[in-house]
Amino acid sequence: MSTRAPIFDELVGDEQVFFREYFDRMPLLRRAAIQGDVREVLRAEDLDELLHRESLRLPYVSIFGRESSYQVSRLIHGKPVTDCVAPERVHEHFLSGATIQWYSMNHFFPNLRELTSMLARKFASRSEVIAFLSAAGAKESAGCHQDPVDLFIIQVEGTKNWKVWAPRKGEPTSHEPDELGEPLIDTDLAPGDVLYMPYGTPHLVSSKNAMSLHLSVAVKPRKWSELLIDIVGDIVNGDAAFRGFPHLDEQLSDEQADTLERLAGLLAERIALIDPKARLQQLARAGRDAAVPSNGHVFGDAAGIDRAQKTTGFKRGPAEVLFGDTDDGTCTLEIRKTTSASMDGKVEHSIRRTRIKVPEKIAAGLRHMTEGDILTAEDVFPVGDAERSLEVAKSLARMDILQPVRLPS
Repeated sequence: MSTRAPIFDELVGDEQVFFREYFDRMPLLRRAAIQGDVREVLRAEDLDELLHRESLRLPYVSIFGRESSYQVSRLIHGKPVTDCVAPERVHEHFLSGATIQWYSMNHFFPNLRELTSMLARKFASRSEVIAFLSAAGAKESAGCHQDPVDLFIIQVEGTKNWKVWAPRKGEPTSHEPDELGEPLIDTDLAPGDVLYMPYGTPHLVSSKNAMSLHLSVAVKPRKWSELLIDIVGDIVNGDAAFRGFPHLDEQLSDEQADTLERLAGLLAERIALIDPKARLQQLARAGRDAAVPSNGHVFGDAAGIDRAQKTTGFKRGPAEVLFGDTDDGTCTLEIRKTTSASMDGKVEHSIRRTRIKVPEKIAAGLRHMTEGDILTAEDVFPVGDAERSLEVAKSLARMDILQPVRLPS
């Protein structure tokens, strides 16, 4: 399986030049931009293996211009799942000259997931990796069109001809090439080449006499209109002055019109009070939080805690611990854990609070642990029994107060 994720410099060259001269302005062609063997990013054999897992479902796979069914029903734990992809039918279409689209390949390949994470940090917005696998001489059905996203095209296998025109934002998504004039770019992409096209760039793709595999990495930076909608939404949803239900009928009263005028003026006042730089930084953080794929090793961490031994090192975990009063040899701890959940493209953060009572000796051990300390359980909790110390450390690790960092082989 392919394992390498392209870095940003391979996609754009000089980052400052890219954002100053090309981003949201004009296409950029970079020859042999991907260093080494570009097939380390994705191989045709990887798609064979993915197809035969028997877990691939619609709409992850689509076939250009083919309406016949390529799905099959499978039983999963005795229940029918009707939208599974039939490998043999997909292969039949490909061998008869089709182009296969593979959507959201970042959901299946860790290196492509890493690529979309990197782009999310750069653009503070979501991205997706779509693979296009074309048979020799395949007939493309998309025609000359433009997409409502920025695209990074990475040629992996074979070649394809690309005709690219200047961006035409706000125009129809489909075009007749003759009406666009001479293209800015008319070239064959070879393995390792990268082509950047801003939002709304008309392009026409045609296959050659050999199989082709390319990745279309889609990024959708947010428009100013979308950012302003977020800002206004936060203001009106968080201010009681904007609540209420007007009665909108055909006979609108002067009072309703006056209320709207007053609220519009109040909204303008609220907008004038924001700190533009701080608000943009907040929007960028929110965009990155929502766009970066979820990550975590909860199951692996649980197994690691159970495998801990007397020689295992522990450090302070991510949970915040507040030390309360000591009473009759016990201390009350308040444990605060921040959790995040992505809903409708936005990330909501919440704090979960838990209170526990522990012996003062254990509280004292935690108090004296500083960030960066890596100690064995017995060093932290010298309760006179190494096994007992280890069990205490494991219990605290399950609450994210501690983390094991040196596991036995």
